[in-house]
Amino acid sequence: MARYIEAAGIPVVQICTVVGTAEQTGVKRIVRGWGVPFPLGTPWLTPEEEQAQRLATVERALDALQTTPAEPTLFWPNFGNVFGDQISHANPMITEITGEWKY
Repeated sequence: MARYIEAAGIPVVQICTVVGTAEQTGVKRIVRGWGVPFPLGTPWLTPEEEQAQRLATVERALDALQTTPAEPTLFWPNFGNVFGDQISHANPMITEITGEWKY
């Protein structure tokens, strides 16, 4: 759908977590969401942290709208501004000691 809207001259940003699908379907501006069931929020955060996370994602989407990529381009929200060094707090799937993803 996004590529057809783009073809009509309206810029589109897709916020998603399954980036490969968006790339394969021709979406030009892709913003990485946080997780499949909650791309714009995280239920285990405090309301203030979740609001900051959502704001970071939407701000990145607005930044992406100002670009004119020729091919699919992935934009990452600046979650570091939201979580700082506490990334393991933000996502329990990341180990606290190493910062590596749990399997």
